[in-house]
Amino acid sequence: MYHYEVISDEYKFEEFIKDLFNAQYSTQSFQLYGVKGATQHGIDVFSTEKRIVIQCKKKDLSKTDYMLKKDLLQDFEKSLQLVENVPFDFEVFILATTTKKYTSIQDEAARLSQDKPFDIQFLSWKDIERVIHQYPELRERYYPHLVTPNSEDPLQGNIIVTGSHHMVAGRDLTVAQKITKRNEVIPDAGGRHITDQEAYKIKNEVKKYSDLMKEAELNPNPSKVWSRLYKHFQIPSYREIPSGHAEEAIKIIQIEIAKARPKVRRRNPEAWRKQFYKPIWAASRQLGMNKEEVYQFANEQLMLKKQIDSLKQLTQKQLQALDRKLKAKLKQ
Repeated sequence: MYHYEVISDEYKFEEFIKDLFNAQYSTQSFQLYGVKGATQHGIDVFSTEKRIVIQCKKKDLSKTDYMLKKDLLQDFEKSLQLVENVPFDFEVFILATTTKKYTSIQDEAARLSQDKPFDIQFLSWKDIERVIHQYPELRERYYPHLVTPNSEDPLQGNIIVTGSHHMVAGRDLTVAQKITKRNEVIPDAGGRHITDQEAYKIKNEVKKYSDLMKEAELNPNPSKVWSRLYKHFQIPSYREIPSGHAEEAIKIIQIEIAKARPKVRRRNPEAWRKQFYKPIWAASRQLGMNKEEVYQFANEQLMLKKQIDSLKQLTQKQLQALDRKLKAKLKQ
């Protein structure tokens, strides 16, 4: 594990984040936004190509964890108000900071994402530090004292030091200590994780869960669903779901939605019914069926004694059965 000292100058930190994301995404589209004192809309770095905006926050690490977390929550609140006025479209807002990783801040970012049309992420120094060694040019520019002269492999020639608080010039510093393995959020240049489109679908499914709970006047906080995903895939963020596993993630969310439905059915029967209308009509459109054909299909498949001309005439059990049968027909 390579340990890099935190960049102490706030302007240099912003430059560093810009260069890091350009390296991560193999682009030069990330730029500094505006200048200090001018209107910045709560962002410091941006890329219209990648549709990402970043707020950089260098923190006073002498503060207690309690105060740092309080500061970060305030940063989120203030930045998310300002970022609404950014004069271009974006899909991801990132708060990049020099603090360590705080699970409570990650959870807050996930919660806030549910109420915004863009994804919200928290990038700690731990996340940043983990990827620095992958980019030699970045290391040479910001950590020249850790670059080994005349070495083709920047990971060779390490000095092993036991303990902490040691300074070694001219070589990489590896601290020999007990390391607890944790999952880290790493900006993904693409290919390893789900696509932006798949991430949107997953986020939309979680929103369905929240909306369903809200209809039943239950706690709409989706943290239970996110936790289930994180535990299943052993990840800290849904955007790190491995490539090819988006449908698996969606099924997990749909199981949680199915578990919530009985509560909705008891507390708000009309809301429970409404959740079936949209998928029924969506399936019928895919099958090329008009309203009359849907009603005829229901009459035949459900063996109704009386012809219907509205889905509202179906019982809860019949509505659920019609939804299943249309989905089965789509798979044929």
